[in-house]
Amino acid sequence: MALGGIRIGISGWRYAPWRGKFYPKGLRQKDELAYAASKFPTVEINGTFYSLQSPDSFRQWAAATPDNFVFAVKGRTTLEIDHKRRLRHAIEIRHDSFRTPAFIALLRKHRIGLVCADTVDWPLLMDLTADFIYCRLHGSEELYASGYDDTTLKRWAIRVAAWAKGREPADALRVTAKPAPRPAGASKGRDVYVYFDNDAKVRAPVDAARLAQLVKPALR
Repeated sequence: MALGGIRIGISGWRYAPWRGKFYPKGLRQKDELAYAASKFPTVEINGTFYSLQSPDSFRQWAAATPDNFVFAVKGRTTLEIDHKRRLRHAIEIRHDSFRTPAFIALLRKHRIGLVCADTVDWPLLMDLTADFIYCRLHGSEELYASGYDDTTLKRWAIRVAAWAKGREPADALRVTAKPAPRPAGASKGRDVYVYFDNDAKVRAPVDAARLAQLVKPALR
């Protein structure tokens, strides 16, 4: 079976506490995205969730990153783009009222991904609803702050590997027992996107890099 693509990165990149720790001392702020893109194949844009961004900002971000780099854009409403670009949608739930088979069925009907969000405050679900997986690791002990030890990251690496192979993890937390639709093409796995959002204590880039290392042996 052909593996789906795996991209592991960070949520946001402009954080003052990262300067001199993740970012080298003296690095210009305008060069931080380019530096992050040299370490990770994808970044989630947080600012688009809180306010509209100018077209010029998007042009600058695109110019600062490689052609094969992937941005995940957080938002509240639909986005209009040209048809040359593929647009996928994923929804992150933050209330237990979404723990229903009906909601999972609705996402599957429209091929919208269910964000697998690891956090102490919101539901953690792994029901597969689209041809890709979208994970946001916010910190399972302290929101936006706690890091992930190797034992926990190895568990996530096994999950990522299973998803990329078109399977489901043995420990998947689901609200429905109904099998997920197979990815398009019987021999193709699912694309997997993982973003670390535990930025407060400069854990996100460290944990993202470590998970990327651990996924490799898990794929064997």
